[in-house]
Amino acid sequence: VVVVGAGQAGLAIAIGLIREKAGNILVIDQAPEGKEGPWTTFARMPTLRSPKYLTGPDWGIPSLTFRAWFLAQWGQFAWDRLDKIPNTQWQDYLTWLRVQTGIPIWNDCKLASLIPNGSSYTLNVERCGTPMRIDARKVVLCTGIQGGGDWYIPDIVQSTLPASAFAHAADPMIDFTSLSGKHVAVLGAGASAFDQAATALEAGARSVHLFTRRNRLHRVQTYKHLEQAGFLGGFHRLPDEWRWRFMNYILTLREPPPRETVARVTRHPNFTLVTGASIDGLSHAGDTIAIQTPKGRFDADFLICGT
Repeated sequence: VVVVGAGQAGLAIAIGLIREKAGNILVIDQAPEGKEGPWTTFARMPTLRSPKYLTGPDWGIPSLTFRAWFLAQWGQFAWDRLDKIPNTQWQDYLTWLRVQTGIPIWNDCKLASLIPNGSSYTLNVERCGTPMRIDARKVVLCTGIQGGGDWYIPDIVQSTLPASAFAHAADPMIDFTSLSGKHVAVLGAGASAFDQAATALEAGARSVHLFTRRNRLHRVQTYKHLEQAGFLGGFHRLPDEWRWRFMNYILTLREPPPRETVARVTRHPNFTLVTGASIDGLSHAGDTIAIQTPKGRFDADFLICGT
């Protein structure tokens, strides 16, 4: 079995396969070790959004849980004081987990093509720049949000603004220090859009306007029930019709940003949430971006797409 992606999902799949004695496995990831997933690259919230007590890729083995890893280093008092898990600690834990479980992982290994070959698959990969071929009976794609396609930047942004005037939330190279004293616009109202706004404000932005097409933010976190062990453990047993009904309903809803994520920006007096504000027009003159919305015109020095 080849697992594509060595983030938390890929590690969980690999550990499950090892527990089932499917020992001939390989996990590949295009990122270098320690940079798998978003946690130390483009995730700009300070902590995970989920509670610290949820079990993760440990498969119910107490000594492999994040809690056990944390307690061994900092003790019960520190655990009791911990609210949510810092991103960097979660990445450190995942790196420790792969070592403890002996998962065979090739980092710096990019999947170039996946070709069905009868009852098996041929994977053409580039490992550290060297082309290689792997044959596998099964392939599991654990490519996360990035596996859903290219990051979306609205056409009006790409066609109007120079590359130096905007960035996408998934860009790990945004220089937020350069935004100190500047007016920043953020498109989108998801949690990551709020994270970009907060990071810019904390870097000293003069003002941040966050634009959303919605007239009001969705306030009920409908996805939360998906985190229950009973739902995750029993979902695959449901008939196709019911699984489709569940997911079709859930995926038509908007997931609101967590309360602490909103509080991170609203504590800044120079933050403004602009609702009912689709982008009707963009123009760029000198260093100024003019944004036309149904709520009027707004000027900015830099634009971030949280889309």
